[in-house]
Amino acid sequence: MKKKIALIISLVLISALIASCASVSPMDAKNSAPYSMNEAYDSPAEAPMMEGDFYYDGGAAANYSKGSSSLISKTSNTDFAEKMIYSASATVETTDFEKSVEAVYDLVESYGGFLESSYITGQRLRYQWENYAPTRTASFTIRVPAESFTSMKSALSDVGNVVDVRDWAENITAQYYDTQSRLDTYRLEQERVMAMMEKAETVSDMLELESRLSEIRYQIESLESTLRNWQRQVDYSTVNLTVEEVQRLTIVEPEKRSYWQRVGDGFMQSIEDIGYNISELFINFVAAIPVLVILAVVVVAIVIIVKVSIKRSRAKKMKKFAEQQNAPVNKDSV
Repeated sequence: MKKKIALIISLVLISALIASCASVSPMDAKNSAPYSMNEAYDSPAEAPMMEGDFYYDGGAAANYSKGSSSLISKTSNTDFAEKMIYSASATVETTDFEKSVEAVYDLVESYGGFLESSYITGQRLRYQWENYAPTRTASFTIRVPAESFTSMKSALSDVGNVVDVRDWAENITAQYYDTQSRLDTYRLEQERVMAMMEKAETVSDMLELESRLSEIRYQIESLESTLRNWQRQVDYSTVNLTVEEVQRLTIVEPEKRSYWQRVGDGFMQSIEDIGYNISELFINFVAAIPVLVILAVVVVAIVIIVKVSIKRSRAKKMKKFAEQQNAPVNKDSV
């Protein structure tokens, strides 16, 4: 009886062993097979695998597993520093253009920033023909440390009369760390492809791996460049400043005036406008003197020529008339 029981137990164990061997998946069988290029890599270059997708597990053959701990994305970490890009644009008026431009340079230096670009155009105010229009304009693109961004905006009044300021803020935290996660995935993939190249047995496998490695390195360089550019914008905020030369500054916050005060302001404004127009007329007259002199010379020359021509014409007529009066009488014709 004991022998029969032992025999039954042995048969059960053998059956369980055969069943476990038969349950091995074809993918697991591949893992024990020699390296082949078709098994080595099968994921697209433009879509690196992220958390929750099927991850490439490297090795001599392809082995994909759900939620592999070797490639857990960093996006699962919520302890990230916020990435904010701050920028602003401002317009400043000035009646002393050179002084204001110099003040811009001093302001940038005092806050540890730098000029990304600058452009000055126009002509001096005294050559401007239109009333109260700005003549020279300076445009600056200023990069200033993010911690000094607010302080520098407040100091723009040192440059001139601030008439307009606009602010923008962009939160790129999600994009930044998503790109960082993709970069980490590509870097890990690069290491594994390089490991595969050491195990490649054929020239075709080596060439295919080298091609894939070139694509990975291109993606890595592109992502690194994007992250560097974002980090520069986060570290240094941007201020686009325009400085305009004017004759009269704009009143940004006019004080409340009574009716008669407004009448007086209008009267004084009219007097000032008349004085300005008279001065402009005088300037234009003085500027036109050379042209007027030349024009006067031409007119005088024309008048003289005309008078001489008329005089000569009259002299000829008088001479002809005199000759006709003194001519002898023809008797045959009497």
